[in-house]
Amino acid sequence: MSPSSKQPAPAVAEPSPRPYTATVAGERVPAPIPWWKDAVRSWIPVLGLAAVLVFQMLGIQQQIGEFRTDVQQQIGNLQQQIDHLRIEMHQEIGTLRDEMHQEIGTLRDETRKETGPFRDEMRTEIATLRDEMRT
Repeated sequence: MSPSSKQPAPAVAEPSPRPYTATVAGERVPAPIPWWKDAVRSWIPVLGLAAVLVFQMLGIQQQIGEFRTDVQQQIGNLQQQIDHLRIEMHQEIGTLRDEMHQEIGTLRDETRKETGPFRDEMRTEIATLRDEMRT
């Protein structure tokens, strides 16, 4: 192919002199929105989320209060049970102490009863041996 046989390059459409943001004929243009209305629209979801979080926090706070009340009641019940057990232990210890004193007294009396005749026999035996040694 010769250079003269080449076809000229097609012409490129030139952009319109108007920017692409310009209004087209017959198109409706929305009225400008005041800045504060646009700000309110952007904050509505954030405020909604904040309200949901506040209600969640209030619910959690109420549950914590109920839990605290339950725990305090359980602690009170445990303290009552511990006090009851302490009283029972003191009573049982007192009863055992009394029984031991009685048992010790009984053993002391039995020991005196048993050792009394034995002591007398030993004294007699010692006196007899002493007499035999003198003679």
